[in-house]
Amino acid sequence: MYSRITKAKHRKIRNIIVSILGVIFVAAMIVVLIPKIEAFAETITTRSEAGAAKSVSTSSSESSDMSSTNISSTEAESEEPSSSVEESEEVESSSVEETSESEVASSESAPVTDATTVVATSSTVPSSTTQSSASTVVAANGNTAGAIGSAAAAQMAAATGVPQSTWEAIIARESNGDPNVANPSGASGLFQTMPGWGSTATVQDQITTAINVYNSQGLSAWGY
Repeated sequence: MYSRITKAKHRKIRNIIVSILGVIFVAAMIVVLIPKIEAFAETITTRSEAGAAKSVSTSSSESSDMSSTNISSTEAESEEPSSSVEESEEVESSSVEETSESEVASSESAPVTDATTVVATSSTVPSSTTQSSASTVVAANGNTAGAIGSAAAAQMAAATGVPQSTWEAIIARESNGDPNVANPSGASGLFQTMPGWGSTATVQDQITTAINVYNSQGLSAWGY
């Protein structure tokens, strides 16, 4: 009887010791695994942050590439009107030289009619110059600003400081120099301004509206 009680006590003590050892083992495993879990979580966080930074840098590089492309295309468009202006100036200078040479020849051959010839020539030179200056800028599709558009472009250049050739290019592209043209979207006039931007009843109204639009939006209103 005594040995049976003793064995029961020993078994109970052994179970208690095993339970304590199990708890100690579990606690040791938790202490060992916690740093590994934290390190794994830090690794995941670092990778996600690196991926986010990489995506941000990629998007910023793409936006910079797009902006540089837009700038280069704008520069190419601005160079085309300047080259057209230079060519027209060369044509004007050559026409003036030919006119002066013809005047000299006529003065040598017919002294009596010199005055009439010179007066007629001098009166026709400004009109030919005006016609050539009205079509200095020619769009890729053959559109020009025309005489009315060139006069409007000159006023826009004086009011905004933007070169006249740029305004002529805008008018040639938007309206082909026709102040009465209208677009199904509602845009109308030389500059194809929208109804909410201002009146386009007359050419002067169109110029005033275009000046107001430039002051508020700049050349971006016309895609420059």
